[in-house]
Amino acid sequence: MRPDGGQRLDGALLAVLLQAIAQEDRAAFETFYRLTAPRFLALARGLARSANLAEDALQDFYVAIWQRAGSYRPERGAAFPWLLAVLRNRIEDLRRRRRLDTVPLEEAETIVAEMRSPLREAELSEAGRHMAQALAAMPPNMRRAVTLAYFHDADYGEVATAIGVPVNTVKSWVRRALVRLRRDLPA
Repeated sequence: MRPDGGQRLDGALLAVLLQAIAQEDRAAFETFYRLTAPRFLALARGLARSANLAEDALQDFYVAIWQRAGSYRPERGAAFPWLLAVLRNRIEDLRRRRRLDTVPLEEAETIVAEMRSPLREAELSEAGRHMAQALAAMPPNMRRAVTLAYFHDADYGEVATAIGVPVNTVKSWVRRALVRLRRDLPA
């Protein structure tokens, strides 16, 4: 046990689990997640200094582990530092992507309105027109939430602040919007 009451992660066990995950062993991944999630969430929050960024990065972290566990080489070093590097990289990637958003959130509605102008519609490809039509058919707050989240790379907290609703409401709107888009857009 560690002084803070948490259990120490066993490096040998982590290495074995990573090797099994590399072979797409779902049970090993579930065990890995159960053993590491509390520790890596705490680490992500400390490294990211933002709960929203930490949660998004942690999700990306576990996807990366599932996809890239085979790139871990025990002969090059212990599993925990490798995992920590993957987590740090996920956090930095998200920070970089969010910094690339050069459009202020206040201008998002104007941009969406311009997308639906007759001149702009004529310039859009058929797929773009389908997307614009599907977005136009959504309730205004749902459309605004999905536009901010996906076209302006705003996180759920930023969208919630911009719209003035709770984060969980934004998450529900975005999830429902994605379901509608999958249903309404041609394959």
